Amino acid sequence: MKKVVFMFVTPALSGDEKKYNMQKLMDLGYHITVVDVTPALMPETEAAVLQDRINVQGIDCYRLKTKHEIEKFVKRHYKDSFFFPMFACYYQVRFIYKLFTKYNIRYGYVSLGTDFDEVIRTRKKSKMSLFKRIKPSYIAAVFYSRVVRKKIKYKAAEFCAFGTNSARQSFGGCYMQDAHTKKLYTHTHDYERFMSVPPYDNGGRKYCVFIDSYLPFHPDSIVDWGIYIDPEIYFSELREILRKVQVKTELEIIIAAHPRADYRDKPQCYGNYKIEYAKTAELIKSADLVLGQFSTSIGMVAIAKKPLGILLLPSCDSVYGWVNACKSYVKMFECAMIRTPKDVEKLSLDFNSSAYDRFAKRFMTTGKNNDRSLWDVITENIH
Repeated sequence: MKKVVFMFVTPALSGDEKKYNMQKLMDLGYHITVVDVTPALMPETEAAVLQDRINVQGIDCYRLKTKHEIEKFVKRHYKDSFFFPMFACYYQVRFIYKLFTKYNIRYGYVSLGTDFDEVIRTRKKSKMSLFKRIKPSYIAAVFYSRVVRKKIKYKAAEFCAFGTNSARQSFGGCYMQDAHTKKLYTHTHDYERFMSVPPYDNGGRKYCVFIDSYLPFHPDSIVDWGIYIDPEIYFSELREILRKVQVKTELEIIIAAHPRADYRDKPQCYGNYKIEYAKTAELIKSADLVLGQFSTSIGMVAIAKKPLGILLLPSCDSVYGWVNACKSYVKMFECAMIRTPKDVEKLSLDFNSSAYDRFAKRFMTTGKNNDRSLWDVITENIH
């Protein structure tokens, strides 16, 4: 079988072909189809994401707006394609698993994320948590995950690929598996992408990259959690720190835009700083200094062995999970925490290599098959 379908329930964006190293899969002789079912199953998320959708020559891309369109697509391709659902089994996507079962779809899990629960874990509750928990949709989702999903016998995946050892424990219970489901061990998509991309070419000029988190506009924060951060205050705090970093280090500042970010209609956010889209791995690879907040992309800094500073802005203090995550990064990387421009003096171009190695081992890889592309490992199990 040489046809695969990536199925997304959050919009498949421009740059995702690089994020998931789809070119390697095409080089192995596979025809790729990307199917975005967000409009049909998660319309609020679809409306909140403004970034350009994936549109790549050589990859067929579809956005399906109704459940009827989804079933029509599955019915058309169930015999000739292997499916990669880029999501586990939960309440909002249960329709997909009903179709997988009805049409006996062959599929496997390749999302290869990492488990950051231990990074963001906190005993404090956000101000929105009580409101969220009394919403009928939330109650239904919890009941489905804890009771219904365990009783329904959906078609099981042929394999589950894991990028970290902790991910097997965290995500495994959300995947549809049985005694015949294989376990594949490799590394995260961030690890794969970092190792496969060329360094960023800045014309020989040294630079500092800031890993953008798209706060306060991130659709997940707004739609799923009801988090509100004042954009004027947030970006004012951020720009003051970036200016101070530029003065202290004499490095050019480049913004690595979040995959869901779109600043084309928000020039006031970063002012005159250069913004690059879909080049986070490349920028980290060649940077002389990295600044970030809570982001899974921070893991690439551990592989790149670059000096790091974590920004915890006062405007984000009400988001307790975010605060805890930033503090955890500081502890694990043994790097500086920057809250105000005065804290920039703490920045160092040195780093603890052992701490970086521990982070990479814990959050970026299972320790197996690191010398091979994850797609070499995965495609060996598609017959």
